Amino acid sequence: MLQHDWLNSAQPPADQQRHAPRYHRQLEETNTSGLIRTATGLQMLMHLVSDYLDLLGTAAAVFEKDGTYAVRLCASGWCRTLDAASRRLCGTDDHCQALRCGTWQCHESCWAQAAKPAIENGQPTDIACAGGLRIHALPIHARGEIVGALTLSYGDPPRDPLRVRAIADRYAISEADLHKVLETHATRPAVVSEMAKRRLAFAAHLIGEIVEHKQTEMALAESQRSMAVLLRNLPGMAYRCRNDAMWTMEFVSHGCLNLTGYQAEELTGAHAIPYADLIVPDDRQMVWDMVQQGVEQQRPFVMVYRIRTKGGEEKWVWEQGMGIADSAGAVTTLEGFITDITEHKRTEEALRASEAYQRAIISAAPNLVVGLDAHARIVLFNRFAEQLTGYAEDEVLGQNWIELFIPPELRNDIRALWETITARRLIQHHFDNPIITKTGVRLLISWNNTVLTDGGAFRMMLSIGEDVTERRRAEERERQLQAQLTHAQRMESIGRLAGGIAHDFNNMLTVILGTAELAMRKVDPAAPLHQDLCEILNAAQHSAGVTRQLLAFARQQTIAPRALDLNATIGNMLSMLRRLIGENIELAWRPAAMPLTVMMDPSQMDQILTNLCVNARDAITDVGRIAIETDRVLFD
Repeated sequence: MLQHDWLNSAQPPADQQRHAPRYHRQLEETNTSGLIRTATGLQMLMHLVSDYLDLLGTAAAVFEKDGTYAVRLCASGWCRTLDAASRRLCGTDDHCQALRCGTWQCHESCWAQAAKPAIENGQPTDIACAGGLRIHALPIHARGEIVGALTLSYGDPPRDPLRVRAIADRYAISEADLHKVLETHATRPAVVSEMAKRRLAFAAHLIGEIVEHKQTEMALAESQRSMAVLLRNLPGMAYRCRNDAMWTMEFVSHGCLNLTGYQAEELTGAHAIPYADLIVPDDRQMVWDMVQQGVEQQRPFVMVYRIRTKGGEEKWVWEQGMGIADSAGAVTTLEGFITDITEHKRTEEALRASEAYQRAIISAAPNLVVGLDAHARIVLFNRFAEQLTGYAEDEVLGQNWIELFIPPELRNDIRALWETITARRLIQHHFDNPIITKTGVRLLISWNNTVLTDGGAFRMMLSIGEDVTERRRAEERERQLQAQLTHAQRMESIGRLAGGIAHDFNNMLTVILGTAELAMRKVDPAAPLHQDLCEILNAAQHSAGVTRQLLAFARQQTIAPRALDLNATIGNMLSMLRRLIGENIELAWRPAAMPLTVMMDPSQMDQILTNLCVNARDAITDVGRIAIETDRVLFD
């Protein structure tokens, strides 16, 4: 057939009967979810491919981005023959394995050498195929991405016997069969090939447009689905309404039923219930003012108000919306969201009541209640603390507790303790420390402490303090009195012992004195023995005086007042007093120059001096001096 005879044919030549082998259909049928195949459809793809394939009568294919066939057509006998021969060389009935084996020459030329590089590089490719033709491939673009490629075989099969023999060997087919195919091939002029390439480019663009449109449709459908799911699951009501006094609703989401008790159809349409009627009358003007203020300032409006539901229940709602301007710039529509915050409001009210109750308890507590933040700044200071320290609450809030109340000599120790508490979350739950009031009075406070945290972070140390100043003073006085009582009891025991000893000793002295006096009467005063008996009598009388002193100390001597010379009486007691006060204390005796006579029992005098010296001795901690002085003094 001549080069231009195919143009005058009523139907395509014998080698151009357009059909696809059965295995082509099977390959296409495996593509059930490819973007190009799904978006365009098999019939549309075949129509588009046929538009340029009819010009050349060779072979064409449309590939998805991953190499899957969207459609594949072989129109010429040459292409069908070589494709079938190379398919047989794969040695498997599984078409997917055949595509991957690398010996399906026609597939390798179309996909691996032409379509795949076009997809990867985004540029047309033009190669010589293994069957002696050329393959032109174009990428398919959609929404800025490459989604696949088209291929078109063009040109005439080789007629040189050597090249035909080489192809026959490569495809394992006889030369005679190939020559028979060549006899039916109709040659196309180069201009027709160029025309087919232009139609190929148009088809690539058209398929891209179809895919892009489909992607847009799918995205829109997904967006609508997501929006529907979102609106259906929102804990409230999305709306679009007119900017009028009735807030006429044009759209409400499904959440309106839970929020208002009304179906969506009851709030929209010609006979709808105005949303304004749901708003509690006392709140309607506020709602109107807030919305119009937001519209005028071109900003979202946010408000909280009350509505009355279909069942008569009053609810608190939170609303946020925005005015939507029309083409003329007038805000005729509002869009927004309304949600039920009744439980939140109740919780807020309960929290406020609880906080007020706690503040009242803290304020009325008969103890200091102080709260300190992480920097020891005062954040809580109750009424009792004000009364005790003299500071008003507004004077101390934000002030550093350590600098304001702790005595200077203790501040470093308290700062170190505070750093330990805040850094390690350790705390002494109970301790005592002094504070300085506004007037400078020093008070001792006993504290009970608790650290409050927020998510593990230090929030506040809450301390409850009790003024124990007077208690500790009373405890100290009691301790001193107890010590004095113990000492008195000890002295009483010593006195009883001394009294017992004195009684026994006094009995023996009575015998000695009586015997000495009787012996002296029988001895001549001039005799030496008489002098010895006088010494015995004097010593016994002196010992009797010591015994009287012991009995006076033990309070077992009968009171017998008589005229006493103070100087002589005290002088006789000095040796006993020195033994009583100890060696580390000096006893100084300064008697008056004139005689000092008093009427009293000698034992009382002994007791007075003994008590005075003992008290003086107890007041001296180490080495000291006690002075006893007599004189005549007149008192008014």
